[in-house]
Formats: sequence, C-alpha cells, structure tokens
Amino acid sequence: MLLQVSDQIRECLDHAAEAAERANAEADGERKAAFLDMQRRWMRLVESFRLVEQVQRFIDDGKVHPKPALSVVEFLPRGVFDDDATRLMGEAFDSALTAVGQKFQAGAVHEVVARRIIAAARKGERDPDRLRNAAIAAVKRMITTG
Repeated sequence: MLLQVSDQIRECLDHAAEAAERANAEADGERKAAFLDMQRRWMRLVESFRLVEQVQRFIDDGKVHPKPALSVVEFLPRGVFDDDATRLMGEAFDSALTAVGQKFQAGAVHEVVARRIIAAARKGERDPDRLRNAAIAAVKRMITTG
C-alpha cells in the first residue's frame, strides 16, 4: 500500500511542478492563474496521499499493541466520577471507538479516546456526543501529527 501511495505522491508532485512551470511561462493572466490553481490542487492531493500514508503507518503500528482497553473504566481514577458520569463516559468511549473504525482500535487509540473523554468530563462535560466528538478530534490530531 505505501509503495503505491508514494508512487502516487511522486506523480502528483511531478504534475504540480509541470503546472508551476507552465504558469511561469504563461503571459496571459487568466491562463497563468489557471495553471497556478492546477498546481495548488495537485499539492492538495499530495497532502491527502501523505495523510493516507500516516494513517497506514498508524494502523500498522497499532498491530503491535494487541491488547486494547475494553472500557473507559480501565482509565478512570477511583472515586472521581459518580455512576451516572461513568455510564455517560462509557457511552462516549464506545461511540468514539465505533466512529473511528475498527482499523484504529489499537491500544494507543483507546488510551487517547479514554484520556480525552476523562479530561472533558473533569471539566464538567456530561453530554456523550460532545465527549465523543472531543475524543474523535484527539484521535485525528494524533494521526495527523504522527
């Protein structure tokens, strides 16, 4: 998979360079702008393929950690949350893991999801959807920062 993506990145970079060269050679302002726009689009595609590579590496790294957490409770400090808060956090945890998909359910992802939910709950958040969304955002940040 990574070899194919890297080849695609290389091809997109070649197309972007060609569009930039054509823009530099163009005297007509509209055509120059069109080539620069084409270059920008090729570079966006490069960014997308690089994200795919990062995600693939993340998935492959996750295969090394075979024992993921089964519940947010494993991460909870004792006596900090009441039963209702714990139940809501558990719902958010399960929902977040479902949202990020099976491929991302490695131990590190479980920990990021749990810790983000706990941090939000400590600040008083009790809405399971907002807790889930905060956890999903944390996973996305973790993936993009590698």
